[in-house]
Amino acid sequence: MFRNSHNRLLPSVDLSRRSLLKAGAGLGIAASSGLLLSSGAMAQTPQKGGIARIATEISDATASLDPVKILTNTDIARAFQIYNTLVRIDEKLQPQPALAESFEMVGNDPSDWVFKLRKDVTFHNGKSFGASDVVWNLRRHMDPKSESRAKSLVAGIQSVTADGDSTVRIKLKGPNVDFPITLGMPFLVISPEGQTDFSTLIGTGPFQMQEYTAGGVSSATRYEGYWNAENVHLDAIEVVAIAEPANRLNALLSGDLDFIMSADIASMPLLERSSIAEKVAVRAGQIVAIAMQCNRAPTDNKDLRLALKYLQDRERVVSSAYKGLAQIANDHPVSPVDPVYAKDLPIRPYDVDRAKYHLKQAGMEGSSLEVYVAPGAGPGLIEQMLLFQQTAAPAGLTINVKQVPGDGYWGTVAGKFPLTGTHFNMRPRADIFWSANLSSNAATANETAFRDPRIDNLLDAARAEVNEAKRKQHWHDLQQIVSDDGGYLEAAFPDYLHARSKRLNGVVAHPIAGLSNFLSGEGWWLDA
Repeated sequence: MFRNSHNRLLPSVDLSRRSLLKAGAGLGIAASSGLLLSSGAMAQTPQKGGIARIATEISDATASLDPVKILTNTDIARAFQIYNTLVRIDEKLQPQPALAESFEMVGNDPSDWVFKLRKDVTFHNGKSFGASDVVWNLRRHMDPKSESRAKSLVAGIQSVTADGDSTVRIKLKGPNVDFPITLGMPFLVISPEGQTDFSTLIGTGPFQMQEYTAGGVSSATRYEGYWNAENVHLDAIEVVAIAEPANRLNALLSGDLDFIMSADIASMPLLERSSIAEKVAVRAGQIVAIAMQCNRAPTDNKDLRLALKYLQDRERVVSSAYKGLAQIANDHPVSPVDPVYAKDLPIRPYDVDRAKYHLKQAGMEGSSLEVYVAPGAGPGLIEQMLLFQQTAAPAGLTINVKQVPGDGYWGTVAGKFPLTGTHFNMRPRADIFWSANLSSNAATANETAFRDPRIDNLLDAARAEVNEAKRKQHWHDLQQIVSDDGGYLEAAFPDYLHARSKRLNGVVAHPIAGLSNFLSGEGWWLDA
């Protein structure tokens, strides 16, 4: 048994390697980033061999590694182990070469781009990678009938064509100086041209899938033909989803895991005292919020949404739910670490009287509301909502926190009720999140169902604006609209908190965390 700083017992579980992989369902398995790197995180000489075992926080029995269906952090971790993107997003949120060895504008026109591809790349089945694979994958996402989560990311593409085997030309509908970074997003990993059956997973990535169960476990071995093979040191990498933070922590501290994603705040004292594990943390802008459905009662009422926003005690959320390891949010999804953050937009205060006024306007005085949350559906969100129960009570509002299982949450609960927990990793550019979740093209991903025609116009204007001050003003206006009218009940941007075994080296915290390739296993090695 382990104890946290409040002497609450953390439950022990059987997490031997084989039980971890085969019986995981019983454990709930179904920029200015300010990196805080652990001491000793980088040993001097990488060693070959060994199996690294990772636990993510949530999965789904309907999960798929078909690129158009990738959804959770668990899916993304596995995707970057077996696939590559055209570009890699580095820790400074800049695009770097990956499958594309170079990329540039045509004649300084930010609506016309050329990508030169590596010529030494093969898929796991031996097929050579080329321009036709890129064209086919992008067009698959662009298909009007596609349900791809990347549909909004590619909505700005006018055409994509191959110029020989190793050159791809992409013309956009409008200028976008940040376009290459879009192609580093995990939903745009590259599979072989024509592949529609993903029962066998084939990519160009550092590992080749050997065992995979949707909602369960995966095991992948080093791909000897990898184009960057000198940077792959592990023999294999295994991923399991464990919803309960205490179970993930116990597995790490007992030596059954080498890395856990989304470490619990309460685990920090244990990690500080541990001789075998330590935290891996980074200040960023992950979105942990309640999605208020703007197209269904009762949250279709703007006055009710404003009342709920005024009943958040943001400072208490940061100090109590996150022990200071978070930044205050203002009911819109742009964090203080983002260059376009509107610093001059006043933070909405905790104000019971204003909340009462808006509740009366909404006809919701003395009402009760149900809020659905789950383990793994946003770090600290359950604690946030339990605190929200307290801060809403003085306004005569009863908040019933419905804690449901994490297994299957995203497919069966999220967005299915007026108030449900939501969690998004920070995007490398604010435009990527807003285009995917708040623009008119965001039909499948807009969890709040909030729509405003001004958003599309401002996004287009910001994308094309080269004057930084004018661009930031567009983003100020966007944040104002969503903060005042939108459906995000968002009090804080939590830091990313993970943990690793001290025998695992080469892990670098990333400010977009689960959306990056930082769990690909590339560059990792284990001490003997």
